[in-house]
Amino acid sequence: PFTFYTQDVFGTHNFLSTSNAISGTVGPVGYYVYQQHRESDGFRSANSEYDLNYGGAKFITNLSPTARWIVSFDLYDERHGEPGGLTRQDFFVNEFYTATRQFDDFQLRRYNVWLGYQEEVYPDLFFQVKAWATYYSRFSRRQRGGGFGTVPTSPLADFQLQEFRNIGVEPRLRVDWGACAEHNFTLGVMYY
Repeated sequence: PFTFYTQDVFGTHNFLSTSNAISGTVGPVGYYVYQQHRESDGFRSANSEYDLNYGGAKFITNLSPTARWIVSFDLYDERHGEPGGLTRQDFFVNEFYTATRQFDDFQLRRYNVWLGYQEEVYPDLFFQVKAWATYYSRFSRRQRGGGFGTVPTSPLADFQLQEFRNIGVEPRLRVDWGACAEHNFTLGVMYY
C-alpha cells in the first residue's frame, strides 16, 4: 500500500538535486506521486544559476477487472540565467568565468492534467478515451544589442511572454490478433 523513494545529490557550485516519490495500491486505487528539485549557482562568474521544480501525480481506479479510470497531472517550473556564449578566443582565455550577458533570464512553466478511461470490451478489443488540458508559459528577459559572445550595447532589456493553452480529446479502439497478440490495429480520432 505504501512505498517511498528518495535520491539526494550535492555537488560543487551549490548544486542540489532531490527526487522523491511515493506509490502504492489501496483497494481498487493505485497512486504514484513524485517531485524533483534541482538548483545550482552554475560555474560561470555570473548569471549561470538555475532552479528547477517538477512533479505530479497519477491515480488509477479499477472499476472492474476490465475497466479503469486514470487521472494524472504534471507541474513543471524552471528559471535560469543566460550568461551568454563564449567565443573560442574567450574560452581559451578563461573557460569558466566569462559571462557576457549579466542580466539575461529565462522562465518556463507548464501545467498539464489528463483524464482517461480504458476498457477491454471483448477479449482482444480495447476502448480508450483521453481528455487533457495544458497551460504553457515562456518568459524571457534579454539585454539589447550585442551578439553571441559579446557584451550587450544597451542596459535596456526586451521582455517576451508567450502563453499557450491546449485542450483535447482522443477516443481510440484497438484490436489485437494472432498468437500472443503480436498484431494490432488501432482506429481513433484526436480533436484539440
